[in-house]
Amino acid sequence: MRVKGQTAVKILVIFFIFLSFCLTFTAKTQAMEADNSVETDSIDSAVAGFTGDPTPLEFSYATTPCSFTYATTTGTIGTKVTIAGTKFGKHQGNVLIGDKKCKIFSWSDSKIVAQIVSVISPPGHYDIKVVPKNMDNRPLVCPAGFEIMAPQITSIKPLNIHSLKIKSLSKRKDCDVFYMTGKYFGAPTANLKVYFEDQDGKDGKLIKAKVYGWIMDPGTGMSSCLFNSNLEPGQYSVKIENKVAESEPMDIMLTEDCEIVLPE
Repeated sequence: MRVKGQTAVKILVIFFIFLSFCLTFTAKTQAMEADNSVETDSIDSAVAGFTGDPTPLEFSYATTPCSFTYATTTGTIGTKVTIAGTKFGKHQGNVLIGDKKCKIFSWSDSKIVAQIVSVISPPGHYDIKVVPKNMDNRPLVCPAGFEIMAPQITSIKPLNIHSLKIKSLSKRKDCDVFYMTGKYFGAPTANLKVYFEDQDGKDGKLIKAKVYGWIMDPGTGMSSCLFNSNLEPGQYSVKIENKVAESEPMDIMLTEDCEIVLPE
């Protein structure tokens, strides 16, 4: 029985990852179509997940000018940050957002790819600091150059559980399991939570959903989540929360036919 349960969980995880891949692929395609200036073969565009040209920032350190451009200006824990410029040095230094060190994926004299691995809170603007080894560890700073974002909800829809044919969920109703999309849900360490507030009840009862898992594209921030809430038909206010902040609420109505309607 344990082996069958583990198999069912693996099938669910694979299905979730597949849906997430479809979501991020579609989002990137739409972004490229919306902006004709995007070069689809651009490495910076693919890694950093931005459209258009990066913003140039000019710095002067002593008598040595340093042209420091960056492509990624918003994100959260788990976001990959690409910094391009000159004279960063061949030996790896450090990148900080605010006072938090990033994980370095690659470092060259003209390009750095790093990732935010620590919780930076509250949301808002923070300095970007590049500390090359060849400059006596004195940083190049872009004041308020990066904005830490709160999680955002884009859409919620129920899943047809019976069509998935997953034994571990076979006793669930179709209105029990939901698929949510949005942005900046964060890395797996972000501890994502989903809450529903009952708008029909007088006491505004808060319902905590069981989160099966979530995923975030580290370049674009596009995210998706699978969760179970056992909701009855009615009006609800939905919000999500991670270690950085909580989202703005989204008001929804769950119908008797297991459809989610947004209020006008």
